[in-house]
Formats: sequence, C-alpha cells, structure tokens
Amino acid sequence: MSNFRLENTKKLGADFTINSREVNFLLNLKEITKGKFVDFSFEAVGFSNSAFQSLVALKKCGTAVWVSTENIISKQ
Repeated sequence: MSNFRLENTKKLGADFTINSREVNFLLNLKEITKGKFVDFSFEAVGFSNSAFQSLVALKKCGTAVWVSTENIISKQ
C-alpha cells in the first residue's frame, strides 16, 4: 500500500487509512474503532491478504464488497 494512495483516499473523504505494511492492521483497526470494528469494508486491491483483512475488519453481520477480484482465494 502506498502512502500516496492513502493520502488521496483521505482527500476523497476517508476518515482513517491504515498502511498495513507499516503497522499491525488488526491492532490499528481495533484502536480506531474502539474495538467495535466496521459495518462495511471495500476491497479493490485484489490480493488475498487485503481480502482477508476486509473480512476480519467487519462487525458481526457486516458487509464486505470486493471489486475486480479473480481467484484470490486458493482452493484447498
């Protein structure tokens, strides 16, 4: 994740961004949301790690949207 893209995301209205290459994603998210996590996550990167993070970020019954993803979950 590039800091340039994160800054542009803020300019478009995001309240918070997390660069998971620099900080622990889950711990940072828990701190931001005060342990409540999120109602909605949007994933458009297309990597399995970011897709996984978009799911663990959700509250119970939250909504995840994945855009332009193909074969990101391995078959086991």
